[in-house]
Amino acid sequence: MFVLDLALYGFTLCADTRYLEALPGMPDSYPDVEPRKCDDCGTEVSEPRVKHCQTCGWCMEGFDHHCRYLNVCVAGRTYKPWYAFVAFLLALVVICGFASVHALVEPLRHNLHDYHPTAFFIIMGSAAVVSNIEVLFLFALLAQHSYFCLAGVTTLEFIKDQDPPFPGLPPKGWRQAVSDAECPICHGMLGLTEAAEVDEVLFCTICQGDLGKAYVSFYQCDVCDAAAV
Repeated sequence: MFVLDLALYGFTLCADTRYLEALPGMPDSYPDVEPRKCDDCGTEVSEPRVKHCQTCGWCMEGFDHHCRYLNVCVAGRTYKPWYAFVAFLLALVVICGFASVHALVEPLRHNLHDYHPTAFFIIMGSAAVVSNIEVLFLFALLAQHSYFCLAGVTTLEFIKDQDPPFPGLPPKGWRQAVSDAECPICHGMLGLTEAAEVDEVLFCTICQGDLGKAYVSFYQCDVCDAAAV
């Protein structure tokens, strides 16, 4: 189990999850949308759920989150291996915690207790406490991502409170619609407005930019609330 978990860890760290810019033209599976250009690196994006990671400096395919503990993006092909890595790691920590508690309950079965009882209880007690704390953390993390999988959302979509897929792609014909002051989605009227608060969660339907943090006025539909810079 340890070797398998180590292999999953290595794959998650080394796998390339960068988005490869598509050839001209949209895939047949997305007939109603157009490509968009990444504001940070200028990549031509023709797939949903492609996001630029500010830490890694690349657009990531199927972006879920940037793991601060592994310092790597969990996205696309690495999500399932990362999930399995966390599950196996939880199992290993549970075994370690159980062994530590069992050693404390029956100390006479261990040679270290005979030679140095104080060191034995310090080592085993510390291992038991740390293992149980890690079990709680890993279990909560695994439970949270199990919910995400069942709900069909990514961590980014959950945190930003956005419907999947996010980031999305702009609807086809949006330029003409916006120039006519019409919503490119429902053809309602667009009105010029601005975010009520800086912390308001509001993203541009066209470029997927955060309008609340951009400090700009934008057009918003009065019917479906779609927004465009």
